Amino acid sequence: MDEMAPKDFKVYLVAHSMGGLVVRCFLQNPKAGTPEARACVDKVFTFATPHNGIEMGGINVPGFFALWDMNNFSRDNMRKYLAISKPEVPDAFARRQVLARALLLSSGHEQQGLWRRGRCLALARRWELSDGLVRIANAYVDDAPRAHVFRSHSGYFGIVNSEEGYQNLTRFLFGDIAVEGDLELEALPLPPAVQKEVDKGKHVNVGYYFEVAVSVRGAVDYDLTRRSVKDESAIQRTREELVDRATGKIRGDARQPQLFSVFLDSTRRPPAKRDLVFTVQLCGVHLELRSR
Repeated sequence: MDEMAPKDFKVYLVAHSMGGLVVRCFLQNPKAGTPEARACVDKVFTFATPHNGIEMGGINVPGFFALWDMNNFSRDNMRKYLAISKPEVPDAFARRQVLARALLLSSGHEQQGLWRRGRCLALARRWELSDGLVRIANAYVDDAPRAHVFRSHSGYFGIVNSEEGYQNLTRFLFGDIAVEGDLELEALPLPPAVQKEVDKGKHVNVGYYFEVAVSVRGAVDYDLTRRSVKDESAIQRTREELVDRATGKIRGDARQPQLFSVFLDSTRRPPAKRDLVFTVQLCGVHLELRSR
C-alpha cells in the first residue's frame, strides 16, 4: 500500500478548556510549531475554551496571579503565547489564515452544561452568562461558528460528557451541511406607554433578550444549541446597540443577534426520507429599565 502523501494527511483537533488555548498557540505562534505541521490541521473544535481569558469577580485574571497557573488566562499573558499584538485576544484567531474550519462550543449553567461560518467553535456555565468558570462572551471568537448548550464546564454534568457536545462534535467533523441563522431586525418600536415617556424627554434604558433553540428531527433529549432567559444564557442587547436614539431607526452598524450555526449530516436521515429537518424556536423578551 502506498503511503499517504504528507500534503494529503489531515487531522482534526478537539480540545477542552485550556486545551483550546494550547491548540491556538500551536496554530498561531510561529515558535510553537512548523508550517508543515500546521498545514495538516483541517478542523478545530473547542469545548468551553476561554478564548478571551477568565474573569474573577468581573475582572480579568491579573498577570501576577500565579497560583495554580491562573495567570495563563490573563489577557496580557495570552497575547504573548498566542503571538497577538493587538488587544483583541479572541479576534485574531478567526482572522488568521491558519485553519480550514473550526467550531467553538460554549455552555451556560453550573449544573448543566454553538457556530457561524468562520474558523472556530467554542463552549461556555452559570455565573453571569457563564458555565461557572468561563463566561459565554469569552468562550467564542468573533466571526467564528459557535454553539451554546446547557451544561457545566466539566464534571458529570459537563459539556464534554454531554449528548449535546457529542452531537455538535460529530456533525461538525463529519457532517456535510452547514446552516446559519442571523436575526436582521428592521424595526423595534417601543410600547406606546414607553414612547410617550420618551417623547416627553425622559431617558429610558431599554434592553432585549433573544431566546433561540435548535434541534434536529428525532432529538427528544437534547438541542444542538440553546440560549434562554431561564438558563441565564439568552442573547442580550441594549436598545442603543440596535437603534439610533435620534431617529428611532435600526442603526447601520447594529449588533444584529447571531442566533445559531448548526451542522447537519445527510447520511443520518432515514432511507425513506429525502429531506433534512430541524426545528428553530425563537422568542424575544422586552425589558425596560427607567433610569430617570
